[in-house]
Amino acid sequence: MAEYDSSDTGTAGLKEVGSVSSSGAALVGQEMHEFISELYPICRSITGNGVRQTLGLINRRMPLEIKEVPTGTKVFDWVVPKEWNISDAFVKNAKGEKVKSAYCGLQRPSQQKGIGGRIEAASFQHT
Repeated sequence: MAEYDSSDTGTAGLKEVGSVSSSGAALVGQEMHEFISELYPICRSITGNGVRQTLGLINRRMPLEIKEVPTGTKVFDWVVPKEWNISDAFVKNAKGEKVKSAYCGLQRPSQQKGIGGRIEAASFQHT
């Protein structure tokens, strides 16, 4: 088991404070897997509801101070972009059929088909 020590820069702030039994390690692994299973399907970018949901889940496990920064705020050499939230993403073939579909981290394998060719950027439409 490691503990964080911010004064120790030689070992990235970590120091050994004990050991974990194999059953303890299995429990930690199971908890980590469950947490990642909650996080993985969340649709997130650098802005939007997915980030808020992700930070909320992390905050349940360790306290965070969460601050929101308004769109248009200059941060060093960057400007905070407009917020956007994705509800679905897909590619359609010439017949209008979805040939590739994904909802962020969670792809639906049953809907995956090969495109079998080249797609020109000009053929994409924003809907």
